[in-house]
Amino acid sequence: MKSYQSLIVASALAAAPLWAPATASGVVGVQKVTLAAGGNFVSTPLHPSSLFEGALAARTANTVTFVANPGWAVNHLAPVAGRYQYILIVKQDASTSPGVAGDWWHIQSNTDKTVTVDAAGDDLVAHLAAGDTLEVRRLTSVKDLFGSGSSCVLNKDSNGEILTTEEDVITLVQGTSFVGNIFYHDGSVGPEGYYDPNGNEAGDGSTLTLDPGQPVLVFRRSGSPTTTIPFVGHAHSGPFTQYLSSGPNAIGPVFPVPAPIGTSKLKESGWVSDVNAEVLTTEESLGILMNGSFFSLQFFHYAGADFDNGWYVDGNLDNSYPFQPAAAYTVFHKGPNRIVWRQPSPIAQ
Repeated sequence: MKSYQSLIVASALAAAPLWAPATASGVVGVQKVTLAAGGNFVSTPLHPSSLFEGALAARTANTVTFVANPGWAVNHLAPVAGRYQYILIVKQDASTSPGVAGDWWHIQSNTDKTVTVDAAGDDLVAHLAAGDTLEVRRLTSVKDLFGSGSSCVLNKDSNGEILTTEEDVITLVQGTSFVGNIFYHDGSVGPEGYYDPNGNEAGDGSTLTLDPGQPVLVFRRSGSPTTTIPFVGHAHSGPFTQYLSSGPNAIGPVFPVPAPIGTSKLKESGWVSDVNAEVLTTEESLGILMNGSFFSLQFFHYAGADFDNGWYVDGNLDNSYPFQPAAAYTVFHKGPNRIVWRQPSPIAQ
């Protein structure tokens, strides 16, 4: 077997899951994530519990009406301060050819039993059918991950100045860019609580939401000891979809157990393989593990004639390489079309 010479050295993020069976809502767990002083890329592979699950009665291009009536107040599920709070997920495809289970959309508004979504280019009339089972789920919040008040696990700000030498700072990741800082103020010079990337008060952080699999970069205060914090939530059952645009995408695993890349359906989703033994993001798709505040291990798929075909990780053929829970990755997708990656669950049923 031949192998490539990789340009990047492998590294790992310390994260260990603890599991316990739950009720019909699925498996509940705790994902322990270690934060060291300096930069830490982290994501959460756990999800909030289901708000509602039911069969579809009707749909339009961007609305879904349920058979049952949850009795929601109008716009109870709407965004807060411009941030989405809930998503609509396809839990089960009732058609004779299942294929869209795991797809999801942000909820824009609602009535008592109808939700309107940002369809992101999808036509729900073509996408869904009567009898499909869908779920409404709250998005994970900063409060879910890092707590609030006396339960906040972050080093708090005391003077309103955002300095990683004085407090912990959460930075949102978009592609290969950092798009805003979030921090927790202790109340010394202003209201206690989180402050969003625009410097606005965000209270206990429950409305500061992250998309499924969205990683953040946590800068832990200089000189702070290493700490281990728990991320608590539910394991998603069934497939789950991630959407990869052309260019760089910052993603994290959506399942809380290691998921082998060879059975992840990533290649089948539209991933562009290398064929000439030159790994270039202008020619093929490429993924990189983000470690600390740096790029680390890289992976790509080879389908040419000169080497064994399959997934290569740091230059070595390794179809069993696992996506690690709570880690973060940058995926450079060679477009032009969006990848709809419907990853099967790696959790034993």
